[in-house]
Amino acid sequence: MANKVGRNKKSCERYKAEGRRERNKAKKQAVAEKRIAYFAKRREEGKAYKYNPNPYDEGSAKWKHERDLRMKKNERHELPMVTFEKTMKQLERDLEKAKNDARKKAASKEHHYQKAFRAEEKANRSDS
Repeated sequence: MANKVGRNKKSCERYKAEGRRERNKAKKQAVAEKRIAYFAKRREEGKAYKYNPNPYDEGSAKWKHERDLRMKKNERHELPMVTFEKTMKQLERDLEKAKNDARKKAASKEHHYQKAFRAEEKANRSDS
């Protein structure tokens, strides 16, 4: 197989010669500046994200209720059957991989025995 670097050499040289590298770099910088300006504007308007700590006394019933409400936001909302299916698919893939590994190991062992048998046969023929 041919080396990939050799095949792309002309296109890479053309990319540099046409100045596309500098243009693309300038475009990326412009997008980054636009993004920074957008978030600075949102910050000035007071729309930036701000973490609000739990306002209740730690350990109280209200504090625990608020903590649970916040933790619910991070839960997965998939059905238990979906989780079960994912697990079963993963187990099937693992089982298939183990079967393939065992098959390859058996094949290599059989090949080794055949090689040894042929060498022994050859030695027997040369002796007689």
